[in-house]
Amino acid sequence: MARGPRITLDVGDWPQVDQDLWSAAQRPGGPFDEPGLASGWRPKTKRQVEKDYGLWICHLRDRGELDLDAGPSSRVSKDRLGDFITRMERRGWASTTITSRVRNLREALRVLDPASDLGLVTAVLRRLSRNQIPARNKPARVVHPRRILERTLEFLDGLDDLPCDNETIRSSWYRDGLIVAILAVAPLRLQNLTDLDLDRHMDFIDGAWHLSFGTEETKEHRRFEVSLPLKLTPYFERYLEVHRPRLTRAMTSTRLWISTRGGPISTQAVYNNVCDLTTRLIGRPINPHLFRDCLATAMATDTPEHVHASARLLGHAGLETTESYYNQAQQLTAQRQYHEALAALRELRQEKAE
Repeated sequence: MARGPRITLDVGDWPQVDQDLWSAAQRPGGPFDEPGLASGWRPKTKRQVEKDYGLWICHLRDRGELDLDAGPSSRVSKDRLGDFITRMERRGWASTTITSRVRNLREALRVLDPASDLGLVTAVLRRLSRNQIPARNKPARVVHPRRILERTLEFLDGLDDLPCDNETIRSSWYRDGLIVAILAVAPLRLQNLTDLDLDRHMDFIDGAWHLSFGTEETKEHRRFEVSLPLKLTPYFERYLEVHRPRLTRAMTSTRLWISTRGGPISTQAVYNNVCDLTTRLIGRPINPHLFRDCLATAMATDTPEHVHASARLLGHAGLETTESYYNQAQQLTAQRQYHEALAALRELRQEKAE
């Protein structure tokens, strides 16, 4: 199958001036030199900004307006930026995606050309952010984590009775079930969840598994620790004694989650498997990040007096995000009470009619 035309350019295909500035932006610095503005970025952030700036460079090239000798900010104009956004809209991209692409373009321009005037891009980004339409109705997809955990443990308990011709596949099902169970009680970020290592991140303390991540491993650059409930201990034991050895086969790895090929599972595979299993158990896909919303909303609904405790559980650096879950939970509660009142009113009318 033939590939379509490329829509983004790798760093090596950027104009030389941009490559040099990007290299300088990532320079760690030293005793006599200030570090580059992007030197502290996490690898994932750097890759995404590279990709989105490459999208912009590719756009200019396709318009025949890529001046190889011009500085990054001098290439920005109202006409070019407007056409850049229109082009993404014609591809059918969601407004949230377009906003993110423009935000990363501004970040790239900021670190590539610190003295530049970013007023035009900032103004456009502000309007895009104000007018963006969420691609999905997140509150409608929130499920109480207790329900997810109960269904998942039922699945794990009955797994040996499910028809399966390949025991390696059965073990992969058990792995995915344990992943979902962990997300239901301790919704780790996807990368941390995928990277769980028996030697680096896990300790068995007083009959329960304790997970910990250093400051260099978390999004907020804060140490994160969580203890899993005792009820998960026997499921961990079975995975480690039966299913994980079946998956690793002759290969050696200290990573917790192993693929059917015997090596560490990928982040994308974890994401896909979690969505597939929750669709099977709950009737709808619950992606790894949505588990965080589920837990925070449940805490805000069930114990609103302890809503700020979820900030620590989710690893939030501040309380703004946590308080948004409280507001969302209040909205869901109000909606539920409204529908209950309507139902009661209908019953009353039916009784009078009879």
